[in-house]
Amino acid sequence: MSHTWTNYGSATDIELFDFDILVTTLHGLLKDPEMLHYSEVEQLMVLFEKASYLEKHKVIALQEYSLTSFFETAERLLGKLYLERKKIKADSLSYRYPDLSVSDAMAAEITQLNELSAFGLRLHNGVINFIKNVMPRLGIDNSEYLYIGSTSFEFKTSIGYPPDFEGTKYHIRNSDIYWDIPTGILNDHQDLGSYKHQIYVLAIKWHANPHIMNGDLPTQTGTNVTSFLLYDSKINEFDVSNLTSPISVVFPYRKSTGYNKEFLKCQYYDESTNTFSKIGCGHGFVDSVQLPCTT
Repeated sequence: MSHTWTNYGSATDIELFDFDILVTTLHGLLKDPEMLHYSEVEQLMVLFEKASYLEKHKVIALQEYSLTSFFETAERLLGKLYLERKKIKADSLSYRYPDLSVSDAMAAEITQLNELSAFGLRLHNGVINFIKNVMPRLGIDNSEYLYIGSTSFEFKTSIGYPPDFEGTKYHIRNSDIYWDIPTGILNDHQDLGSYKHQIYVLAIKWHANPHIMNGDLPTQTGTNVTSFLLYDSKINEFDVSNLTSPISVVFPYRKSTGYNKEFLKCQYYDESTNTFSKIGCGHGFVDSVQLPCTT
């Protein structure tokens, strides 16, 4: 593990054949997340971040299987963090910290939860950054890249012009969460022009919440967390505002134990406070199974 870690000093040190070795190594280590020691997560995160900042010309040359393996590895790593969080909440302090006083054990738990939160945020940002770097490899005849994972996330990313997306429903896959995109989403960016510059759309459905929370009922989410981004070829995100009609996020929802629809709220993750907030969000029920979240 340490040998693999120290072999790569920076993203520019990683060549294409190194990337395949790197992904295969990480993939093997994460085959059984329970067998991976918690102290090794930091080293994996460093390797992952270096890979996520690969130079663009190297990303363009990557093969399909390499990309798929990379995203599977990211899924497993996020799954590891998710399992660690669940274990913290399930095991008693005395079991996890038998040699510490109650106050010291509580402090140690807070430290570990904070570390998991930091790892989760770094992995979240690393995944998004890597997907953005993948986009230049897609030509106009291959305008979408789809990854359907089963452990932690799935996503679809597309290239097109503003009219290609306006007034449409953007699905990762059918019969699931979708984004209802109104016309005029980029009215504040007149320099784009209708068919002057291509834009990039990225939608992610996180099965394992990337924002590590404390596990208490008021902070749990009743549906999957999603990300939806619009950006240009230089990976600059667009500030979408002053919309006549909002972008609606529609969730298929079925009641499960512990959640009643009257208690469900639409929230977004506020990166300035690292908490979920409902300020500026509205919601309503289309019917008994769908909850649209508009922002």
